[in-house]
Amino acid sequence: MYKALINNKDLINVDNSDINTFTIDGKIFNIEKYNPENGLILIKNGHLSYSINIHKVDYKNKSFELRLNGTKHSIMIKDKFDLLLDEMGYNTKANSALNQLKAPMPGLILEVNVSEGEKVNTGDKLLVLEAMKMENVIKSPGEGLVKEIKVTKGDSVEKNQVLIQF
Repeated sequence: MYKALINNKDLINVDNSDINTFTIDGKIFNIEKYNPENGLILIKNGHLSYSINIHKVDYKNKSFELRLNGTKHSIMIKDKFDLLLDEMGYNTKANSALNQLKAPMPGLILEVNVSEGEKVNTGDKLLVLEAMKMENVIKSPGEGLVKEIKVTKGDSVEKNQVLIQF
């Protein structure tokens, strides 16, 4: 099961349990034709046919642009891991502005790997949080300057507690 955000506003459910069939919000679509060379896909729902041309694919950000019957759409895909992070309150998109970093879950701070005044880049290791006997490396979701570190090694934290201010 996936969720797809269409044009940054409509969130739909997508299930592709079969290679030639997929479901969008409960409606079954069959793939009639697929040409990977030009990105053309023809799909059918009952008597209705749709033409999809894939123009741009960004695997890293799980997004792509396509034309559905000539109308341009941008799509962002959320897989089960993205949905779990959203459910836990750790939406990396919301944190990308780098105002503050919040604890994604309750736990114990094992390491703090940055200091106040330090510049961080996307993916830099900020700290290690132990939760449910697992060590979770919390990385920077974007670039910024560490303004204040609100926790130290050995601190217990609650979900959504501010750990670092940027």
